[in-house]
Formats: sequence, structure tokens, C-alpha cells
Amino acid sequence: MAYEDDNVIVVDKKAGMLVHSDEGCEGDTLIDHIKAYLYEKKEYRPEDENSFAPALCNRIDRNTSGLVIAAKNAEALRDMNDTIRERGVKKLYLAACHGFFEKKQGKMTAFLEKNAAENKVRVREKAGRNTRTAELIYRVVSENRAKGLSLLEIELLTGRTHQIRAQMADSGHPLLGDGKYAVNKDDRRMGYSFQALCSYSLTFDAPRSSLEYLNGKTVTAEKPEFLKLFF
Repeated sequence: MAYEDDNVIVVDKKAGMLVHSDEGCEGDTLIDHIKAYLYEKKEYRPEDENSFAPALCNRIDRNTSGLVIAAKNAEALRDMNDTIRERGVKKLYLAACHGFFEKKQGKMTAFLEKNAAENKVRVREKAGRNTRTAELIYRVVSENRAKGLSLLEIELLTGRTHQIRAQMADSGHPLLGDGKYAVNKDDRRMGYSFQALCSYSLTFDAPRSSLEYLNGKTVTAEKPEFLKLFF
């Protein structure tokens, strides 16, 4: 666990684990592990009729590593969801991308259209009826000139499905290992068969009501494996 108190728990998820069950997978998910952990601590009693079931407040992709927030009670869930919706949590990611950036820092804005059948989003040039605006700020932290890679710190201003993966691929800098938004045949030979992406830092800037005590607190994840390519 990266952080825990009476109301919330922040877990450092490993790449490869689903955060919750989907149509193709039941059990052995992050929320299952959280429930089991809290059950052992006697903080979760599913046998009680009115027992609150721990619930996730944010989600990351199966093959993305890093921080996920869960609420232990209904009030914390409501207040954390409100805090996230009102951008009261600053989310920073680390990503290894192909190529080098002319501008070492900047803001990217895109219009994403979701294709549920393909579990994928497409970047559109203009806003449309089915698009959602996606914004992020990036900063180049390091470069590996020999392998043609850049390490980015990315701040999400919006939380859209596959946002970082889609926007980076559209900019000509797909994530190392990403086979959904790029061809990763050569990356697999290097040992990277899924996206080099980690949700590594959460800072509570303006938490709501019952969570005001978290104001100013930063939680960080363990360093992702792909950092060894740069340091």
C-alpha cells in the first residue's frame, strides 16, 4: 500500500492486473485484493447487510502501473469522486516514448472519440458530437539517444480513456511497448510488450469535506522498471 487512513487507501498497482472485473475476466482484480485486505483487517464485513463495499475512485489500464485510490466508506467515496471531478487531485505520470521532442515541455489538446467495440479511442482534428476534449501537460525529463527514447513527466488535466497513449501516438511519439496505438514488434524484442506508463504521483490540492485533512499530501509509487533505460 502506498498510503492508507481510516477513509481511503492508495494502492501501487503492478502492470498486468485489472483494476476491476470486466466481461473477459472475473476475480483476482485490484478491487478484489483490496476487499480481501480490508476483510482481514476487519474493516470490511460483506456478511453485514448494510456493509459498505470498498470502491475505486480512479482507474488505470491493466498494463499501466501505479497509483489507484479506493474509498473505505460512502462519505469518502462521494467526497473523493467530487474532488477528482473538480480537479482537486494532481495526477502525474511517467512515460517512455519513441523519438525526441522539439519542445521540451508543452500542452497537448485533442478531441477523442471512443470506439467501445475495439476498446480504443481515435484522435479527431475537430470537436464532434461523439468526441471529448483531452488535455495534458508534458515535460521531457531525460533522453536515451542510443535507443531513440524520451522520458516524459505528464500531468493529466482531463482523465479520458487511453488519453496519454492516444495523444502521444498521434503526436508521432507512441509509448514504448504500446501495441494498441503503435506497432510494438521491435519493442517486444527489447522486452517491452506493453506500454511503458506509470501513474507515479498523486497530490491532493483541494480535497472535499471529510477529506480536507489530505490537503497538500503527495503519494508516490515505486519507480517503474523502464526508468533503467534513462538513469
